[in-house]
Amino acid sequence: MTPEQYRELRQKLVKDGLFKAHNGTGLAMVVGEASLFLGGLYGLSFLQPWSIGFIALQILLGTSVFRLFVLMHDCGHHSLFRTRWLNTLFGLLTSMPGLVPLEGWRENHYPHHRWVGIRDKDPSATGLVSFEQKKQHSRLYVTLLRLIWVLRLPVPALTFIINSLWLCPFRLTRQGRYKRAAQVLGSSLVAVAPHALAVAVVGWSTYLTYFGPILLAWLYWYELINLIHHSGLYELDSKQHPEPLALYEQQRVSRSAYMPTWLSAVLCYHFTLHAEHHLFPLIPWHHLPAVRKALAEIQVHDYLGVPFIAFNMALRKEDPAQVLLNRMSPAIQRLQKPLLRP
Repeated sequence: MTPEQYRELRQKLVKDGLFKAHNGTGLAMVVGEASLFLGGLYGLSFLQPWSIGFIALQILLGTSVFRLFVLMHDCGHHSLFRTRWLNTLFGLLTSMPGLVPLEGWRENHYPHHRWVGIRDKDPSATGLVSFEQKKQHSRLYVTLLRLIWVLRLPVPALTFIINSLWLCPFRLTRQGRYKRAAQVLGSSLVAVAPHALAVAVVGWSTYLTYFGPILLAWLYWYELINLIHHSGLYELDSKQHPEPLALYEQQRVSRSAYMPTWLSAVLCYHFTLHAEHHLFPLIPWHHLPAVRKALAEIQVHDYLGVPFIAFNMALRKEDPAQVLLNRMSPAIQRLQKPLLRP
């Protein structure tokens, strides 16, 4: 996309009101999703642990945790509510179910938007860089990595959340950013507080029986969707590209997956429309389909769109070691299509 195209498109989206956040709308979304989540937790008390209905409800609650994370994501961008402090307040509240500390996430996510596609600068690509730099890996490590990949165990998602978000206060302390480290640590304590309280009241066994599978389902869904966004697209480093990519270039290093719009809203609040988000990070989630439609109308040739199910199935057939090295097979490349005019 040219700078002129981007500027004209942005002006159109502003005119259409897509950048506007409304406190009432944001509150309705948070209250609605939180009510579904809390109602589901209450519903578990009426079911026999480990029965089919019990497990099915836990899986549904895992998707609710993911949607609460998406709301936290928009709060983190200050785009869910018009009032800035409301974004922080409800961002902290929605960070609790998935144990994703808001301020640690902000420390990671803002540089991600600035340096996306440049692997040694983007904090989201830290694991890729360390894997590449090590050069040699033991046979046991690679075998374990491939087993986790084939079984679709969300170990990479859990590792990322711990290393990038929960260990963030320690990195900030080493950098001498003590005030910011305290803020990030405070948000981490907020995220863990309800879980610690639950363990104190009912004990570890009951907590893990009722909430452990919910966390597993949430991490599975988190990894399933996030792997789509940038896998195989970290082809630049700061030596080749010392400056960040401009917003109008970021669709070439961000991938969107498509499914029916209603299903995308129900399952993940359109979190699969990732190129749209990178181009316009301050637009609330519920306006992203309109952004996709506007992009289709101007025929963005380097937009990367893939079918959600087919891409995930193809990606899991790749060697995870090659994925970490940004070496994707032609089968993956063939799935990527530009947007067609509606």
